[in-house]
Amino acid sequence: MHPRSSSSHFRVRSPFRFLLAGLLLPLLLTPALRGEEARIEAILERARAAVGPEERIEAIETLQYRGTLEPAGAGESRRLILTLRKPAQQRLDLRGEDERILAVVNQLEGFTVEEDLRAGTARLGLMTPLQQARFRMNAVENLYFFRPPPRFPVERTYLGSVDLRGRTLEAIRLEHGGRVAIVRYFDPESGQLAATRLDDGTLNVETATREAGGLQLTAEVEAYEDGELLHTLRFEEIRVNPELPPDFFAMPGE
Repeated sequence: MHPRSSSSHFRVRSPFRFLLAGLLLPLLLTPALRGEEARIEAILERARAAVGPEERIEAIETLQYRGTLEPAGAGESRRLILTLRKPAQQRLDLRGEDERILAVVNQLEGFTVEEDLRAGTARLGLMTPLQQARFRMNAVENLYFFRPPPRFPVERTYLGSVDLRGRTLEAIRLEHGGRVAIVRYFDPESGQLAATRLDDGTLNVETATREAGGLQLTAEVEAYEDGELLHTLRFEEIRVNPELPPDFFAMPGE
């Protein structure tokens, strides 16, 4: 909680009261905020270093993950291709035996395509603003590795050490553009990202990494809801800066 001055001690008439408040507030808050920011920066920079060398991270323009989505209970496993490209584009291609779902956010819009593979039909839909914000947040988080550029403002809050699934982890809340907030959990010993809680409450737990392009990238994620395992994502192949068609993120028909 930040300290606040009481107006019962003295009163300054407008417009000088705003000037005085503007001068005093930084003096009151800067030390605490500076300490919190330094802690956040140290945690995030350590997590970034755990991914790989700085020059390798900076060289990333596109990442493509290929694997499977496996439900915890009865249900069909699906093939999955997740493609991310700077500045904040994402394409998710999920394919089952009878259907295919394509979800894309490009620089202008967000849309979905649902295909019935047996009937040979397809339906185009537009994403809501919140869905687009979630997709762009995911792209930014997974392309810039804890150091997004200023064009993607992120409000950061240190939540302290927390117990999560039997582990003591450092928690940081990240709010993207005032729209979507997630909590990242980091291992204090290795510095690595351990888990992420999404804005819908889903907890994604990192369970394995894979080397790709000289980087240690996520290879397996378990998703939990209210403590119950929902599904597991397993990435068998990760491509760094693959060649893509010019219209890869474009809406069909454009």
